[in-house]
Amino acid sequence: MAEDKLKVFKPETIEDNPLPEQQATGETFESSSDGSATKEVHKPKSIREQFIDKKIAFEVLSSALNTKARKILGKFTFTKSGSLQIGEYTNGVSGDLKLTPNGLTARDSAGATTFSIDGSTGNAAFKGSLQSGSVITGDVVVGDNSIVLDGTNKQIIVNGGKIIIKDQDEVTIIDEYGLVSGANFVFGSDYSESLYTITNSTSDFGSLVQTFSLPRAARVLMMATASVSTQWSTGNSDVANIRINIDNTDTKPYGVINGFRASNPVGIYTSVNTHIVKELAAGSHTIKLRLTHSGNATGSDIVERQLTYLVLGK
Repeated sequence: MAEDKLKVFKPETIEDNPLPEQQATGETFESSSDGSATKEVHKPKSIREQFIDKKIAFEVLSSALNTKARKILGKFTFTKSGSLQIGEYTNGVSGDLKLTPNGLTARDSAGATTFSIDGSTGNAAFKGSLQSGSVITGDVVVGDNSIVLDGTNKQIIVNGGKIIIKDQDEVTIIDEYGLVSGANFVFGSDYSESLYTITNSTSDFGSLVQTFSLPRAARVLMMATASVSTQWSTGNSDVANIRINIDNTDTKPYGVINGFRASNPVGIYTSVNTHIVKELAAGSHTIKLRLTHSGNATGSDIVERQLTYLVLGK
């Protein structure tokens, strides 16, 4: 066996692992022979130390961006052509929001633009309702300068158009000509011309009654007129008056006719009037016309009479 070629093994060498970015030069192999055996020698690699600049990762991840909590903690700057998209548009499923140097645009699942802000002009468009709990400064222009809401001078300007305002019942109370009297001034009136005679008493004219209801306190104008005839005997005097009764209370001033005759009987036929402006509370009210006569004559005759009310404001 001495004549056989024998391999001689050297102890194995464990090399250091190179650091990142370090370059190895490769391996060099040498061999020799002593006549009876061949030796193969392994030399370690030659490593050239080469280090790069440190990159501090925690500055990006901890101070500016928390990837674990999925929160942006610091300020990021986009390039001039950069943009930010939130969501992904899928027809019939979801919309998206895009923020670019040119402005802001949002779409719904149907692909329609729900709102947009033009970064160049500042114009904004909204598909839905716009609600605000804050103060809007400056003028607000609606349409092509058709309507201007001027907060500084506390005025609304309508250029070449008209204003129509309706109440809660969809009744127009203001139009292009101004107040609609039929909607703003509620009134009622009652008239009679049948003969009515009264002597030394006070009586209601049963047919002259008006009942109305007020949604809130309001001033009401009430008017009454009557044609009264009476006759005085010699040396006697008579008084007749008409009065407006509001909710069972006679209210002054009265419409009065009176006279005195020293000699020879005399008769008189005249028109007596009265009116009242009174603030009435919200609710139902009833007004009626009443007549009073006192004296020595045979009485007073009432022919034509009328009772009217007018609510001064709705």
